Amino acid sequence: MKILQNLADFVQSETQETLDEYRGFLSLEEFIQKLRSGQNTQEHSSEQRSLVFCDQHELAHALYALNCKQTQHPYPPLELLPKASGAVPLFRKGAFPWGALPYPRDHAELAHLCFLLGEEELACKMARWQKNTLDHEGKPIFSLFSQEGSVSYTELEKANHALFASLDLDPTLYEDVVDLDVGMWGKRTDKMTLLSLATGCKSGMGVYLYGDAGILNYGPQLLPIGDCSGFGLAGKPENLQITQETFTYQTRIAAPHDRNTGLSYLKDSGYSGYWLHTSQRRENSSLISHCQVLGSPDMSKVTFSFFGKGKACSVSQTHKLHPRSLDRYEGPPQPLAFEGDHGTVQLDFSKGASQMVIIPLAGDDSFWGADFLVAFTLNQPSTQFAFSAN
Repeated sequence: MKILQNLADFVQSETQETLDEYRGFLSLEEFIQKLRSGQNTQEHSSEQRSLVFCDQHELAHALYALNCKQTQHPYPPLELLPKASGAVPLFRKGAFPWGALPYPRDHAELAHLCFLLGEEELACKMARWQKNTLDHEGKPIFSLFSQEGSVSYTELEKANHALFASLDLDPTLYEDVVDLDVGMWGKRTDKMTLLSLATGCKSGMGVYLYGDAGILNYGPQLLPIGDCSGFGLAGKPENLQITQETFTYQTRIAAPHDRNTGLSYLKDSGYSGYWLHTSQRRENSSLISHCQVLGSPDMSKVTFSFFGKGKACSVSQTHKLHPRSLDRYEGPPQPLAFEGDHGTVQLDFSKGASQMVIIPLAGDDSFWGADFLVAFTLNQPSTQFAFSAN
């Protein structure tokens, strides 16, 4: 029991890196080794040893429970609130904009832990929802609900593999995605993935992929270009409406905030003063978006950013840029295309922008693995853009 007492102290005392330190510890021996290294030997009262961190963060709670189960010690029951779709909201007790979202890596790891704890029915339900986060090739979509620079693609892929392998899940992907609980809507074919989101925290509005090219993330952004502390949505939507072919909602736009969340891969959002009203519709394989920036007529601080994937980015068939180069394009808005070996995706920003900037990127884990950043400076609150493929 002394070890568990020390473990409780360890759990509560850690702050910024706690969950990262927990991840991967699936045996009490590794916890003991951590404790014997001299971390947190200070005594605490029984009231202080209340496992506050475990109570607030579902993944840490599940990891602690598994260690207790393996050593036949009692542990507090998991208090998860799965949605009808199978998604389990994470970090829901903090009441922050980043709370109550099904972050894909954490969600996969939690589902795997539920399986190891004997909650196989819940694990299967969560895993079936997890398949919504895969593209048409069965690969994890790196950007869904995720903040820039937060989680590596390798970590997400590893978490998915562990979950699906443990459950021997049917690999068949769902063609249509309609999830009112999470605010997710989309369509998938053997060549295309279209997913839209109405919820997030410094994360984007969705993805549009065709073959090996496309748009990995997109959304409103406060200037400066490239600083994602003011990128994307912030919180849950209002007036969410979903049909088979349309998706409508209104969500706050994110803003920088220096408050510490206690997690290395989640940053808090301030209130930008702007809201985004979005109405999207599918027409065959195309996605057409009408957006209205609400809250202030001042558009000088707002851009719309798109993070593209492709071996080249062509601008109106007159310019061609390549990733990992010093090329840069700046000029009036024009139709452009992200070109891959097995597909091309067009982006046409037809209303609401005065200037377009294209910056080649590294294609690594930064900026959700994108090869290009395309930013449109807004000159009016109402915008329209469309994605299409061939």
